[in-house]
Amino acid sequence: MWYNDNWGYRIKITVQNGKVDDDLSDFPCYVNLDDLPDAFFTHVKNGGGDIRITKADGETELAREVVSCDTGTKTGEVHFLADALSKDDDTDFYIYYGNDDADDYAVGATYGRNAVWADYAFVSHDGGITDSAGNLSPANHDTVNEAAGKIGNCRSFNGSDQYIDLGTDTVVFGSNPSVWSASLWFKPDSITGSHNLLSAYDSASGADQNHAINMLTSANDFRWEVKQNNTATEFQYEPPVVIDEWHKIGFTMNKNGLLKGYGNGALRNSDDAPTTGDYTDGGQVRLGVFKYNNNLAYFYDGDIDEVRIITGVEWTAEFISTEYNNQSDTGTFYDIGAEEPLPSAFIPQAIIF
Repeated sequence: MWYNDNWGYRIKITVQNGKVDDDLSDFPCYVNLDDLPDAFFTHVKNGGGDIRITKADGETELAREVVSCDTGTKTGEVHFLADALSKDDDTDFYIYYGNDDADDYAVGATYGRNAVWADYAFVSHDGGITDSAGNLSPANHDTVNEAAGKIGNCRSFNGSDQYIDLGTDTVVFGSNPSVWSASLWFKPDSITGSHNLLSAYDSASGADQNHAINMLTSANDFRWEVKQNNTATEFQYEPPVVIDEWHKIGFTMNKNGLLKGYGNGALRNSDDAPTTGDYTDGGQVRLGVFKYNNNLAYFYDGDIDEVRIITGVEWTAEFISTEYNNQSDTGTFYDIGAEEPLPSAFIPQAIIF
């Protein structure tokens, strides 16, 4: 079957079951358009507004976000919401394109950008400036420079005075959620001392009374920390963080007190965390800095990319490992088929009198 005869071409994308660690539903799948054949960039519109994605039947449309599509440089970034991925069998999808009259969807459309990230509190493909979930308006980012990222572009922090404000924790996470999860890619330029990647914290002078979760690099290692009412839980993992290399880290935390930390797709450690009081109390959520005793400190020196925060969902180990497989090496996560033109049966035939 064919999605719509106004679209002249399609390419099959096949997600490899060996890279999917469990049967997953509603999985945001990243497609690096650099992987597609040159013919794609000959026929797609610059900007990718005519890109549509369907299930294996070739007709059932899926929500997608076209972050970029440059026909000149033959590069681009697309994310689509895969309805299901199988750990036992490969899963096929189709990318349709080649309609000069097609426009990109509005961000709030049924198959538009926001629908891919409907369950997320915050999704930033550029390291914290824009929110593809459509919920937040990050601030204090004018001096944080753009750089080439792990996926598309990212933000590069100078380690001395640059950071990004996402808003208060009650805005970012909602009111005292039962569970929340976060992840990001980072590439440090230096790791002397402590460098904060993500914090949800505002400490009073001389006290640590508020809830905090911090991702920090320090002395060639990485640690998660939860501090509430002067009670701290923290743990580390191996292997050590390496300068000038990309690392994907994240955590899940539920209100029963279990904190799990992940690095490069694997569970690194878990521990009980403080559970007294609320998880949100009006503190600021920041990228690249930490506020302690009313002072900004622990500025991060390096790049941050692909920041994701979700509330009400505790990512499974299999979801996290599959996401890492997808983002770390698209070339092994899926196979790309050859370009298929619109079948002649769908092309109107001239009427001869």
